[in-house]
Amino acid sequence: SAASAASNANSNANDRLPKTDVVQSTGQSTTQVMSQKAATTAIADAKKAGTDAQNAANSAASAASAAQSSANSAASAAGAAQSTANAAKSAADSANNNANGRVPNTRKVNGKPLSGDINLGAGDVGSYTKQETINLLVGNGQSQQDVTASRAKGTVYTNSTGKLIFVAISTTYMRSSGIANILKVNNRVFAESVVTTDTLSADFLFAPVPNGGTYEYTGKNVKSWVELR
Repeated sequence: SAASAASNANSNANDRLPKTDVVQSTGQSTTQVMSQKAATTAIADAKKAGTDAQNAANSAASAASAAQSSANSAASAAGAAQSTANAAKSAADSANNNANGRVPNTRKVNGKPLSGDINLGAGDVGSYTKQETINLLVGNGQSQQDVTASRAKGTVYTNSTGKLIFVAISTTYMRSSGIANILKVNNRVFAESVVTTDTLSADFLFAPVPNGGTYEYTGKNVKSWVELR
């Protein structure tokens, strides 16, 4: 009947949720419900928020890893820089110690600074040059000269040639016992012959005379007087 249908419809309506209790947003109500569309949107938003959060977490982790890698690289670079600095200090210390044991280049050798190559000549060290040495050799630039006519016994002569000379004197005579022929250099007897018997004989006296030295012959008459000068 109509009354029965109305009663059933009314009961059915009572069992249903009022339309005003179906909402389109989330909230804290315990009597209202979200519509299907609102729930779908909220779930999708929550899922996206979760995905975004995960992506953000992944990005943060990646950034942290990169930062750690950069920090490790920086630490490695700092270690290398420290090693280089230590090596530089060691080299500097070695160079300084080496320099302390050397002569400063402001010093001079024979008036020549040590800042460059030094070429020393004979005059720098007070020695003779090669040519000067050759010039001093006995016989170099000298000759045997017969000076018999310009020499006399009992006369002191001086060697002023600048070199060592050699004097050679020979005599031929009838010896008389006790007579001596003497050739002195710098007033010291260098060569001497003494007669012990009366015989006819020849003597030969020889002596080197240094430059500036004196020489003198005494004895019998001279047969020849030769000098290397």
